[in-house]
Amino acid sequence: MKTVLKLSIALTIALTVTSCSNNSSNSYTSTGPYYGGETVDGYTLPPMPNPKTNDKTLLGTDTNDNGIRDDVEIYIYNRFQGYVNSKVEREIAMQYAKAYQQVLISPETAYEDRKYEIEDRVITCEFYYYDQYLKNVSYEEELTYHIKHNVFNPEFKDIVFNTKDRLKTFFRYNKSMSGHVFEGYQGNKKEACDFDPDPLIEGTL
Repeated sequence: MKTVLKLSIALTIALTVTSCSNNSSNSYTSTGPYYGGETVDGYTLPPMPNPKTNDKTLLGTDTNDNGIRDDVEIYIYNRFQGYVNSKVEREIAMQYAKAYQQVLISPETAYEDRKYEIEDRVITCEFYYYDQYLKNVSYEEELTYHIKHNVFNPEFKDIVFNTKDRLKTFFRYNKSMSGHVFEGYQGNKKEACDFDPDPLIEGTL
């Protein structure tokens, strides 16, 4: 039963994209306004980019050259703070942001370039975290936690794909994936994370 749950939620995370929200790049209605340049948990954020410049190209502004758009990075650091396991969920969110920044590049050849492996890695990483933290809970409790702590949630998707060009490019990426054969589910592996999740996971639920 848990395997079915993991596969179904993973598919939803990977393929479901909400419509463009048209939020301005320095205002996130669900979590409050963020302007960049703040220090959050000891990390200094980049300044909030000018929306006209940031949204002019697919990849936008990335002043610290870490593979994540500055406005997305600011959102992540402000959203994931102040609760149990916010640090590990933030790192997973950063990996999601890097993954979806990459799939915007040459979407038509994404299958040949094996871009889907980037998606697979972050989903696998997220479910490794769930496995460790939720190992002692019931099916119902696990499902509730998944829903409440969905890292790549609709708000996050709206911010990552916040322009028509970015959204259309992501649709082209999904189209390039259709009709192909993919490897079977490989389980939830720590090695799929771009970071070491174990020291960041605080106990078990």
